Amino acid sequence: WKEKNQQRGANAEKPARPKDIPIQWIDSNCTEARFCEFLNMAQGRRLYTSVDEVDLLKNISSNKLDRLHELIRVAYDSTEWGSERKGIENISTRNLLFWNWNASCTPDSLRKNFSTGVKNGTLSRVLLSCMLDDPDDWSTEIPQYGNFGPDYAQKISPYIERIKAAKGTIHCEEAIEWSRAEYAAQVRVAEEHNNRTYMLYSRRSVHSAFRIAMTLYVMNDYQWTQEIEDFASWVCSTDLWYKMYYFSDIIDKADKAERDIQRKMVTNIRTLLPETFTREELNRVLLDYDIKSKPSDLLSKWQKRGNITFDPHSGLYTQISNKK
Repeated sequence: WKEKNQQRGANAEKPARPKDIPIQWIDSNCTEARFCEFLNMAQGRRLYTSVDEVDLLKNISSNKLDRLHELIRVAYDSTEWGSERKGIENISTRNLLFWNWNASCTPDSLRKNFSTGVKNGTLSRVLLSCMLDDPDDWSTEIPQYGNFGPDYAQKISPYIERIKAAKGTIHCEEAIEWSRAEYAAQVRVAEEHNNRTYMLYSRRSVHSAFRIAMTLYVMNDYQWTQEIEDFASWVCSTDLWYKMYYFSDIIDKADKAERDIQRKMVTNIRTLLPETFTREELNRVLLDYDIKSKPSDLLSKWQKRGNITFDPHSGLYTQISNKK
C-alpha cells in the first residue's frame, strides 16, 4: 500500500489504507503521536512491537520512562489511552489500548528501566523470562541465531488460524481451577518465607500465566491438557523467581520506606493485631514495622492495664475491645 502511494503523483488519487489488517506490527522507532494514530486505525485490533533492547520502547513514550510505565500498565489492563493535542491538524485520539510487546535486555538494563516500577504496578505487569549464564559452560560452539523458516510457519499455521478465528468470551473451567490452585500454592510459598510482597506479586504472575494458558487452550482446539497446566505453572513460578532475584533489594528498600511512613503514623500497636493473636504474630508485627519494643514488656503492660487477657492452655492473647 505504501509503495503504491509512493508511485502515484502528488495530485493523483491514492488507494485507501487497507482496513482488514488483523495485526499491526509497530516499529520501535515510532513516535507517541504516530502510535496513537495506529491505535485509532486498528479499530480494536491488537498492535504489536518487538525490540532487541527494551530502551527502544521509550521511543513510543517520547523517551520518558514514567510515560512508558504508564503505557505498559494501561496495555496490560486494556483500558483507555491516548493523547490530546492543541492544534486542529495534530493527532488527538483516545482508544482502548490493545498492545502486545516483547523486549530483550540485559539484567542491568532490566533494573535500570523497571527499578522505579516496583511499587506502582509496572513490574508486576511485566512477565519475565531469562537465560542465566552458566559459569560452568565453556562450550566452544558458537551460538547460531536466525529466523524460523517456511517449514516452521506451515507447521504452526493451524494454531494461528484458531487464534484468528476465536471470537467472543471464551470460558475454560480447567484454567480457572488451575489459577485458583496456583495462587493458593504461591501464597503458601509467601507464608513460608514471611514475604507479603511475594504474595502480592504472585497475583498478577498467576494472571499473566492464565492468559498464556488460555491462548494455548484456544490454539490446541479448545482442549485443556496437563502440558498446558504444567507450562502455565512454570511461567508463573519462573516470573516470580526472576523478579525476586533481580529486584528483591529494591523492593525491600521501598517496603522499608513505606513501613517507616506507616510507623510514624501508628499510635497503638494493638491496632495492627487481630482480636486474638499469638506471641509470634506480635513478633512479626514488631519486625515488619521495625518497632524496637520488647514483646514481653508490651504484653506485660497490656495485661496490667486490662487491655488483653491470656489463655495459658491455648497460648492465645485476646484483646478487650472496650478498653483499647
